[in-house]
Amino acid sequence: MKTVLCYGDSNVWGYIPGGGRYSWETRWPGYLSTLLGDSFRVVEEGLNGRTTGVEDPLFFGRDGGKYLPIVLETHEPLDVVIIMLGTNDLKCRLNRTPEAIAQSVSDLLETTRTQMQPSPEIILIAPPHVRVSQNHEINLSFQGALETSQQLSPIYAELAAQFGCHFIDAAAHCISSIDDGIHMDAVNHRALAEAVLNQLKAIML
Repeated sequence: MKTVLCYGDSNVWGYIPGGGRYSWETRWPGYLSTLLGDSFRVVEEGLNGRTTGVEDPLFFGRDGGKYLPIVLETHEPLDVVIIMLGTNDLKCRLNRTPEAIAQSVSDLLETTRTQMQPSPEIILIAPPHVRVSQNHEINLSFQGALETSQQLSPIYAELAAQFGCHFIDAAAHCISSIDDGIHMDAVNHRALAEAVLNQLKAIML
């Protein structure tokens, strides 16, 4: 059985736009597990508010860089590690530039590449773009984030090439919900799972 780790934020956790959590079979890691079948074990490691590498003053333990080594050791050996982070870095209060996000993502890739031997295959996913939504509070929290979120895809693609890992631009397959502008609905969870499945087929199926 091959093991696939999905490491990310609320869009890995399965946060429903407007509140709540999708069922396992609806969340994209769970739907991916269904598509892959019994020869794969999909491990879901999503946390609401997780960043690429900075703490949030309003929430404890959201630094994805600090927690990743623990997760990797917890679930080793791993055949594939999928990383989809970056949306929460765009919150106004964190004041992160694309360059700072890129450095944190580089650190995540370096950790994954060097901590485990043999090194797993890595799929880096640029998250869906932030969009203006019907949720005024979230719009304020992510004010100015739309342009920055659109800059992440080429940055992530370049990092993936640097580290010799695989890349998916989530925005090419799915969009954030108009309800809150940052989370995916059920249809888009399925679309992302299918994109990941196609990448996995190219790697090992």
